[in-house]
Amino acid sequence: MASKRVRNIVFFAFLALFFISAPLIVLYTAGFRYNIENGEIIRTGTLSIHTAPRGAGILIDDEDSEEKTPHVFNHMTPETYSITVSKDGYHNWNGSVDIESEQTETLANILLFKDSPSAQILKTELTSLTPSPDGNRSVYVQQESGWDEIWLMDLSDGSVQLIGRFISNPEADLTWSAGGGYFTRTSSSGTHIWTFEGVPVPLPESLRGDYVFWHPDTDHLLYFVLKESTTALDVKTSSTTTVENTDTDAIALDASVLEFGVSGNYTELRQITSSETKVVAVLPRDSYELAERDGQYVFLKSSRGDILLINIHASEPILLQASMQTFDWHEDLNSLVFSDGFEVSTYSPESHTETLITRQSDEILSVKWHPSGSAILIGSGTSITAVDTEKHGNQRNETTLVTADEFLSFWVSENGEMLFYYISEEEAHGLFSKELTSNGVLEVL
Repeated sequence: MASKRVRNIVFFAFLALFFISAPLIVLYTAGFRYNIENGEIIRTGTLSIHTAPRGAGILIDDEDSEEKTPHVFNHMTPETYSITVSKDGYHNWNGSVDIESEQTETLANILLFKDSPSAQILKTELTSLTPSPDGNRSVYVQQESGWDEIWLMDLSDGSVQLIGRFISNPEADLTWSAGGGYFTRTSSSGTHIWTFEGVPVPLPESLRGDYVFWHPDTDHLLYFVLKESTTALDVKTSSTTTVENTDTDAIALDASVLEFGVSGNYTELRQITSSETKVVAVLPRDSYELAERDGQYVFLKSSRGDILLINIHASEPILLQASMQTFDWHEDLNSLVFSDGFEVSTYSPESHTETLITRQSDEILSVKWHPSGSAILIGSGTSITAVDTEKHGNQRNETTLVTADEFLSFWVSENGEMLFYYISEEEAHGLFSKELTSNGVLEVL
C-alpha cells in the first residue's frame, strides 16, 4: 500500500515537473531568458559576423568565443558588446555592437588589413610620379643634369624602362588616359603620346592646343583646345574632329562640348552640339575647370577651391558644393569621399545624403576609397590610415597602415590588394609597396 502511494507521489511529481519545465524549455528554445538584474523575462537577439578574409577569431567582451568567421551567435542577451576580430598576420578589428531583442545585428563589411612590412621598389628622389588609373603602372620623372628623364614602371614586377629625355620643365604635365591605355607629356613645347607599354604614338604635326586633355570616359580620345575651337584626336586611327566656337575652358563630352560663359552675376555651364547650345547649370560667378567626370556626373573646381558635383542630365543639376582639398569618386558605388583638410565625409548623389566619417587634428592631404568600398584611406603628412565606412556601435574602426616623416603621395591597386606610397625622408627617398588585403572584394550580405 505504501509502495503504491510512493509511486503515485513520484508520478504526480514528475507530471508537475513536466508541466512546469516544458514551457520553460519551449521559451528557452525560442530565445527567452530570465534577467536576474530586473527580474524580467526578455527575448534574445542574434549577432552575425562576416570578414574578409574568413577564418578570423572572435572575442566578445575580451573573452574568446572559440568561433571563427563567418559565424552567427544566437540567443544573445540584449546589451552592448565589445567585439575584437583577429587573425594572424592582420591588424585587429575592434568595434562595438548593440544587440536588441528579436533583432539580428550583422557585421558584414569587416575588411582586415595585413600587418606586413613595406618593401622599397624604387630608391631615388623623383620630380613627379603619376600612377595609371588601375594603379598597376606608374610614370615618373627623374632629373639628370638639366634633363627630365621619363620612366615607366610596371608595379606588378618592378620592371622599368626609359621612355624619353627632355629639357627640364617644371610645368610639364604627365597624364594617363581614362582607361590607362595611353599617357602623355604636355608642355609649352608640345605634346608627346605613348601607349601603356611605352611605345610612342605619332602625333599629326599640325595638331596643337593651348590646353590638352584626355576624354574623361573614352580611352583613346585626346582633345586639343584653342581659343576658338576644340579638336578631338582619335589616337587609334589618327583621325580628328573639330568643334568650332569653343574656348580654352571647354570640357569634352561624348557627342558635345561643355564650356563656361558669363551671364550677369553668374557663370553658365553650357552644352554645345553641332546644332544647338543650351544652359546645363547656372553657377556662382567664378572661373572653373574640370576635376573629374563619370557618366552623368561632372566635378568642377572653382578658383576658390570649391568642388561642385553636377548631374548634367538633371533638372536640378547642382548636387553638392563644398570646400574640398582632396576627394575621390567611387564609380561602382556612385559615391564621393572628400576632405576639407581636417574632416572626412562621404556623399551619395542617389540618396542626397552626406555623412561625416571622421575628424583629425593632423592636416589631411589625401583621401581615397578602398576598391571594396568598405574603408577609406586617409593620408596625412606622417601616416596613412584606413577608416571603416560603416559605423558599428558608436565608432568606426581605424587602422594605421604605415607611418613616415613625410608622405608625398599614395594609391591602391585596382583589386585593393596592394598599397603604393612615395615618401621623402633624409635617408629614404623612394617608392614603397605594402600588402594591404588578401582580396579586395568583400562578400556583401
